[in-house]
Amino acid sequence: MPKLKNKTISANQVVGAVDRVVSSPVFRSKWVIGILCAGIALVFIVQHIPLLYDWDIDSPSYYIAAQGISRGSDIYNQEQFQDLADEILGRVYIIYPYIYPPIVAQVFLPLTHLDYKTFSAVILLGNVILSFAVVALIYFLLNLSSRTTWLPLFYLFALLLFNVPLMRNLRVGQLNLVIFALILLSLYLDKKNRMFPASFFLMIAVFIKIFPALFILFYVLQKRWKYLWYSVISGAVLFSISVLVSGLSYWAGFVKLLFNSMVLGERPLYFFDFDAYLTNNSIKAFFTQLFLHLDLPRTYASAAFLLTLIFFFIFIYRRIPAFLRSQNQDYYASVLMILSLLVSGMCWQHHYVIILFPLAFVFTAIIDKKLFFLIPLYIPLHMALLYHPVDGGFPFNQTRLFASVLLLIFIWWIQGKSGYTGQEVKE
Repeated sequence: MPKLKNKTISANQVVGAVDRVVSSPVFRSKWVIGILCAGIALVFIVQHIPLLYDWDIDSPSYYIAAQGISRGSDIYNQEQFQDLADEILGRVYIIYPYIYPPIVAQVFLPLTHLDYKTFSAVILLGNVILSFAVVALIYFLLNLSSRTTWLPLFYLFALLLFNVPLMRNLRVGQLNLVIFALILLSLYLDKKNRMFPASFFLMIAVFIKIFPALFILFYVLQKRWKYLWYSVISGAVLFSISVLVSGLSYWAGFVKLLFNSMVLGERPLYFFDFDAYLTNNSIKAFFTQLFLHLDLPRTYASAAFLLTLIFFFIFIYRRIPAFLRSQNQDYYASVLMILSLLVSGMCWQHHYVIILFPLAFVFTAIIDKKLFFLIPLYIPLHMALLYHPVDGGFPFNQTRLFASVLLLIFIWWIQGKSGYTGQEVKE
């Protein structure tokens, strides 16, 4: 009988086989991808209908704060705030004190004529709409219409499902989807060279929560003086409108709250140990939990956090000039979003909703550059960021933090080693 020759399969043959699947007619048909995405959207909507009958955590504070401003109450006095909550909603629910800038409550002033259940439904509906808006903005930012396959678009829609950070935003009535959408809209307008509206929307995000200011710092280091000047104007406009609506006293109350908390160490009534809380996935929280686990003084956590930042700076020192010169918006935006999560003092599950953009960027790069050998590594990374439970005890609860660091390494490797520009288009 003839002997069978030994055959080896080369890496190029494997890549070619996977590429044929990725570029198959199934993933190039607009009808197929349209039906799949529409099905995902329908499942996503149905999945969140039960939340209409649930009590969330954060939006009651927005509602009471807006009611307080409309009545002229001091929303930063915790006793007065709680009394107002008891008057409006009764003593059935726990209402967290309001710790946001006045502008957040002022945005909700038009909804103060609604009862709370309707108000909560409006917040939920708004977050569902924002979820699709975020998908649309990522679609345009990553220029997915130019791809030779619709697989990145399918993946982008698939990110809506079984997504714990996104689910958490909708379940608790959080504002992080608003922040995320504002950042993406700012990036899109900046990409279109419309700097003033881009800076305006970014400053709205900064006025709501501080972490988008990392983009401002990046633009400072890039010496984008025109953009920064527009940002100053935008900030002045927003502050002036806020003061005209409700006066300066609310901003004074907010500044006093920050001073008492950061300088005097005064804690809100609902205070719990943020850094030791298992759902806090920041670097500082990791060190706090590590030292508590080892029965070491937790005061070392701040020093360890600072040393980590210094070591990180030294490690990337040679990369910084190239990073600042980068014109690849998809690349530097992904890095900045991850860094904003890593260096934040408090980083809850709902903050991680912004990881959707870096995930979509990396997946699109894998498909564009045919880096299919990364998929076995990328899938568990994706799972850890979006699905894993955080209440399994230390250090398992910090899996999301570790995965974020690995995703950052993925992005740097893809950008630096493979020369990915994010601008691959059809020939």
